[in-house]
Amino acid sequence: MKMSEYRLPKLVENSTEFAAINDFIAENTIKLWKNSKESVIFVPFCEKFIRALQMEHRKGRIIRGFELIERNLASESKGLQLVDEKTGTSRGQRVSRLLIISNDGAERYYRKVEGLIANNKPRVLPLMIDADSDHLGELFFGEGKTVKLMLLEHKESVSAALLAIIKAFKNKTEEND
Repeated sequence: MKMSEYRLPKLVENSTEFAAINDFIAENTIKLWKNSKESVIFVPFCEKFIRALQMEHRKGRIIRGFELIERNLASESKGLQLVDEKTGTSRGQRVSRLLIISNDGAERYYRKVEGLIANNKPRVLPLMIDADSDHLGELFFGEGKTVKLMLLEHKESVSAALLAIIKAFKNKTEEND
């Protein structure tokens, strides 16, 4: 699945920034690792995006660590499947989670993350932030903590984070003009 095939949350789709977000995604898509079959959106480090994520973290909407994220996504997937079976309908799949990946993982780790992405498309949109696991860990979990992978839950939170990215980069573009 190409990044352009992800259906963003309705809050984003209905925003005035929808075209800008699509452009950002198209311009910043990279391979997760050299020979990866999965692509991620590369997000330069920016304070507005970090502040938006920190706000969501304070609301308890960020999960840290591969195993916890994997279990959470598997449980949610099973629940969604049961609802679809019970109602006899299959709902359209939209992005409702952001997978935030540090930029300093080893290829072996990224191959593991690649499987997580592949198993949870299209509801999980992967972003690689230009920050290492030490920096991300300190920003979200305190001094001496590391984090290579976080999952932002809730479609409203995902929408807020995506819109924060665009606001940050629009401001940078305007500053450079």
